[in-house]
Amino acid sequence: MLKQVAVKQTARGRIWAAVAVAALWGAALAVGAETNGWYLGGGVGLNELLDAENRSQQPAEGSECTMEIPGSSCVVGSDGDPDASNRQFSETAFDLGLTGGLSVGFGLGNGLRPELSLNWRGNDLDSVRLISGFGSDDGSTVTGIAGEMESIDLNFNMWYDFLPGRFIEPYVGAGLGSRWVRIDGGSGNAGNAADNEAFALGYQVGAGAAMYLLDTLALTVDLRYFDGASPEFRTSTGEDFRTDYHGVSVAAGLRWVFAPTPLPDGDGDGVPDVSDKCPGTRQGISVDAAGCAFDSDGDGVADHRDKCPDTPAGAQVNRRGCEKDSDRDKVSDSRDKCPGTPRGTAVDADGCELDSDGDGVRDSADECPGTPAGEKVDQRGCELSLVLQGVNFEFDSAALTAEARGILDQVAVLLSGGLVDRRIEVAGHTDFLGSESYNESLSLRRAKSVKAYLVERGVSAERLLPRGYGTSQPVADNDTEEGRQANRRVVFTVLDS
Repeated sequence: MLKQVAVKQTARGRIWAAVAVAALWGAALAVGAETNGWYLGGGVGLNELLDAENRSQQPAEGSECTMEIPGSSCVVGSDGDPDASNRQFSETAFDLGLTGGLSVGFGLGNGLRPELSLNWRGNDLDSVRLISGFGSDDGSTVTGIAGEMESIDLNFNMWYDFLPGRFIEPYVGAGLGSRWVRIDGGSGNAGNAADNEAFALGYQVGAGAAMYLLDTLALTVDLRYFDGASPEFRTSTGEDFRTDYHGVSVAAGLRWVFAPTPLPDGDGDGVPDVSDKCPGTRQGISVDAAGCAFDSDGDGVADHRDKCPDTPAGAQVNRRGCEKDSDRDKVSDSRDKCPGTPRGTAVDADGCELDSDGDGVRDSADECPGTPAGEKVDQRGCELSLVLQGVNFEFDSAALTAEARGILDQVAVLLSGGLVDRRIEVAGHTDFLGSESYNESLSLRRAKSVKAYLVERGVSAERLLPRGYGTSQPVADNDTEEGRQANRRVVFTVLDS
């Protein structure tokens, strides 16, 4: 009597499993059809029977040998002695074989697919390794064994599709059924060969993927592991012979869906409820493959509610899909170079307060709007140059008039107050009467006269820089008395340092 002892998975089987799983889960996902309703499938592929350890009873001395390994001891014989000393162990290996099958099933529309399948598998014998109980042959391997093993499985399977409605639709499942197995002991036996058929309970587990070429036609690739009860054979001499039957198969095929039943689509957006990530979408709104409204600029606000399409990537937006404007100056935060502008303040394109006269002081703080272009101003937006109106001199002289001295008294107080740390240019100017060199000399003498008077009033001499510009910088027309009077002037300018 032979009994199953253990199962050994070969390295070749492990490699197949790794390659098939990697190919299955490495596929990219896209929108496609799905298996829903009745379908018919078929495929072909490769079949790997895994090595199996077998247990047998050595025949008693003088009995007939019913199965013998060429050049080795008898494996199965009649009138076997049940004594433990006669028990023998061997391990059988098989060549890579083929498989093919047909299936019919029904997609329920929720990912589940009950199925009835019929599969054929066939493999040639490769070698037998003698393990124990064979005398001098223990541990040896016998090759060149002629024979084959084949099976036909009828299984009821239940599969589950993970991503129905995708271009690549992965699935897993399992099945249980009946298995017909035939073993042919082959030629080269000294006695009677084992050549018989048997039925046994079988099961399978597997995973695969369907790639839809058309709405009703899919290419399938799957990996299955099959096992079950050990089939029991009877040799021509009446001996029982039990062996393992388990392995791995990889197959590719086609699946034809006869008439797909429409899946429930509660919101009518064209995406079945089973795949709809955004149920309840309003009628007429365009949606993506997940059933969610399109968001073309990726700002998190659907196109049909987005009042500001094409928002730059990464920009923070409000519920209307527009960039945030925290200070409400109508310049978005991402472009606002002056955040926090007081509400109601007029701003430029950068979100900064206007500076109408371009003096660098914003209008809201500018106490001297309309400053001429290029003039230096203080923090109040007022010019740093001061024309001293009324500072006059005796005719053709640098001597100050009484009126001029009164004005300079006020200037001395000013310079001793808020501008104590700044240097001041004292510039003298004349009209065009007289020669240029004379007027330049006169303007310098008048500037020095103003400096001397201010020093007498307590202003540090080091802070005052007298200069004479003569007629070089007129501010009015020298052809009129009014213009010439305007050109005869003393100007105070606050220097940078």
